[in-house]
Amino acid sequence: MVPLTVENRGREGRSVAIRRNGDIQANLALLHFLQDQCGVSVAAEALIEAFQGDNEDETFDPIPTFELLTKQAAQIKGFSVASKMSISNFSFQKMAMVRDLLDLERELPANDVIAAMSGDKDARADVLSSFSDVEPRELDSVPANAEHLVLDADSSQQRVVAIVEKGQHCIVHGPPGTGNSQTIANLIASLAAKGKRILFVAERRAALSVVLDRLERIGLGHLSLDLHGADLTRQKILRKVDHSLDQLRDSVPVDTRLHTQFEERRRQLNQHVARMHTKRPPADQAVFEVQARLLGLGDSPTSKTRWRGQNLDKLTPETVMKIRDHLIELTGCEDLFLSTNPSPWTGAVLRDGKTARQATEAASELATRLFPKVINDLRGLEPACRMLPADSLSVLPNLSNSWNVSPAHAGSSPRQCSRQI
Repeated sequence: MVPLTVENRGREGRSVAIRRNGDIQANLALLHFLQDQCGVSVAAEALIEAFQGDNEDETFDPIPTFELLTKQAAQIKGFSVASKMSISNFSFQKMAMVRDLLDLERELPANDVIAAMSGDKDARADVLSSFSDVEPRELDSVPANAEHLVLDADSSQQRVVAIVEKGQHCIVHGPPGTGNSQTIANLIASLAAKGKRILFVAERRAALSVVLDRLERIGLGHLSLDLHGADLTRQKILRKVDHSLDQLRDSVPVDTRLHTQFEERRRQLNQHVARMHTKRPPADQAVFEVQARLLGLGDSPTSKTRWRGQNLDKLTPETVMKIRDHLIELTGCEDLFLSTNPSPWTGAVLRDGKTARQATEAASELATRLFPKVINDLRGLEPACRMLPADSLSVLPNLSNSWNVSPAHAGSSPRQCSRQI
């Protein structure tokens, strides 16, 4: 398999230029078929060596390769080689996975992570039991010289980097646009700073390109070696390695003054957060909670009442709860509590239980015995003093005197009624 580049030439593109673009490769699909279906093992390196010979230039001779292949496949009935060439799109990237599965047939099932992903419950339990999570709040205490994030990261992304740095297995779920490639770039930089080697694979080329572009933009492109694509040759790989070594030799030491400034500002921010979220007496609430409740009230509720000093110290959570319960109980008699009830009792001062009991007994005496008697007497006065209604006590507060009319004066006019007080 020879990678090619096809270009249209001429004004109208009627002519075509074909040139080699990449190293010669063995047809892995053919070799896998011969091994799996026919039981014939053919080494890809031997075929390429016979194809290319001792030349490293663009020339090659396919005849030795065909002869070697015919010789090794002689036991296959009906096998033959036809000398011809065809240009097409051949995709056998997954053959590398097939080869890994065959070569690691025994090692893969013994790996707890692979076994857990395959559905082994015991292996899954072992993997989960060894997992050690990272508290996001602890990330603010990491020294600046021990942190190697090269791109912006929130607490969830920092947590992922910290978990991987601890050697933990993890699966990160991130919808598109939430910083997946940015987190991967931070992971590569952080692990490389600790002397680790990273293999980054992706199903699509675009995912690889995004991460590589991010590393290039921040000057860390020399940390990566792109091995994707059929046009990758040995010469390109060697040039890339040489460039990376030059970058490392020419790198300058890190300016630690920036770390000192960063840690000081982070300390101030952490102290501010602690002050905002620390619960304080007497209400046992944080400033953040109080501000949130005030913002939730809106603009309509206003109060001129202010608590300060000793009065403020009394507003403990227990006291506030009792006051709240009392206010709920008073919702049924708010007009009396607010002195808006038209009853004569509104505003009455009953300082203790004894006074309240005496007032209750007096009101009961008036309602059950005295007032009925007065109404009955008024009915007796009606023939003598017709100005008095016989069935209501509403006029009594307007009368400055009480009239006591004897039977002898019955039928007399009001002027003839004698006043006896």
